[in-house]
Amino acid sequence: MATRIPKNHASFQWQELTQALGIVGRGEERSVCGVSTDSRSLAPGEVFFALRGDRFDAHDFVEKLPEGFVAVVDQHYVDNLSADAIDGLASRLSLFVVPDTLIALGNLALFHRQRWG
Repeated sequence: MATRIPKNHASFQWQELTQALGIVGRGEERSVCGVSTDSRSLAPGEVFFALRGDRFDAHDFVEKLPEGFVAVVDQHYVDNLSADAIDGLASRLSLFVVPDTLIALGNLALFHRQRWG
């Protein structure tokens, strides 16, 4: 059994997310407190990174996220959605669409580490 990763409470303003991810988000500008890669344990106020693995794809759960969350998804996922589905997501969630969510998560971690000193 894998070791459970403890919850984090790193906070980011919208502008910091934009800077760290190198891309402008869509939807309401929200600050976040915490980062999650598991939709089952996502808490209010956290940013969700939809990662792909050998046996899972967290993008399958993005459309089920509660309203008001910030989600980071990859371009491939968005390219496979209809225009109506994209509009529906953008009306409920704040989205950052990146080329690769794992790299984006690493970029946010690097940003956090650098500002932490």
